[in-house]
Amino acid sequence: MQDELDLSFSEFRALWDAIFSTEPGNNLFTGFVSVSINDGQSFESIDMNGRLDPLDMDEYYDSIIDPGTDTTYSKTLEAITFPSIFDPPDNGDERVQALALDFGQNSAGLSPANLQTEIDVQRPIRDIVLGNEDSGIYPYTLRVVRLNNRNCCSTSADAEAIYVTESDVNNCQNQCS
Repeated sequence: MQDELDLSFSEFRALWDAIFSTEPGNNLFTGFVSVSINDGQSFESIDMNGRLDPLDMDEYYDSIIDPGTDTTYSKTLEAITFPSIFDPPDNGDERVQALALDFGQNSAGLSPANLQTEIDVQRPIRDIVLGNEDSGIYPYTLRVVRLNNRNCCSTSADAEAIYVTESDVNNCQNQCS
C-alpha cells in the first residue's frame, strides 16, 4: 500500500506529531490485518496501530530523507536600529561604531549610514520537524563594535523584523571571544 499527500508545513507537523503521539485517544491508521495460512485453515486478525515509538523519531526522520535533499530553508529577516544608538556618549571610547547580527552562516551589519538591512537566515528543517527548535524563534549573536572594544551577547528574536534598541546595546556587555 502506498499513498502520497500534499500538505502545508503546519499540516505536516500535525500529522508528524500524531504518528509519534503516545496519547491513547490519538489513534492514527488504526485497523487490523487479516492473515490466512494454509489455504485458510488458519486465520488470524492482527490489530494494527500506525504509531511509531517517539524514541525512534530522530532515526525515522533521518531514514526518510533523501541524502541529496536540501534540508534547510531560507527566511528573510529585517534588522532595524535607531540613529540615537550611534550618538556619542559622555565617554567617547564607548561610542558605538557598528552593530552586527550574526545568525551563524550569515550576518547583517548596521551603522549610522545603514540603519536597516535584510538578511537571509538558513533554518534546519530537521530541528523544526523534530521539535528541537521553535520555527518562529531566530537565535543570533549581537555584536556591538565600539572604539575601544567589541561586546557580544547571545539573544533571539520572535519576529521577522528585529529592532535593536539602546537597551539591547547597553545590556550587551560580554567581551567577544
